[in-house]
Amino acid sequence: MTTQWINPEDNTSILLTKQNGTKLTLNVGDCITYRAFCDELSRPDGVIITSFTSKNFKSEINVGPIGMTYLPWRKDEKRWATYAFSMKGDPRHIICYPTGTPHYGQHIEWDSVEIIPNPEKL
Repeated sequence: MTTQWINPEDNTSILLTKQNGTKLTLNVGDCITYRAFCDELSRPDGVIITSFTSKNFKSEINVGPIGMTYLPWRKDEKRWATYAFSMKGDPRHIICYPTGTPHYGQHIEWDSVEIIPNPEKL
């Protein structure tokens, strides 16, 4: 599994290549589901991608995304969660491989990522 920038200049979309060769374009504003290595961090109800994180160094512009931030869907409340921050940063930060590996964030099973309809609009 790898992630790379679609356009390294704008940081709003990435290309996910799954282990079976399937390619999936993920954009800020897309809703996705995924499994995490720790079951309680899996998001079967969906999340909305709010941003992709990067190093932002001109010399390293093509190295790929470090990760992505998201807001989970609160199914019972029929709304998106609110933003959260901790001393380490955004706790809703998912690591993108391979560039993000040494950084703070959640590790998920990227091969399980699927784009879903926005639950807010259903």
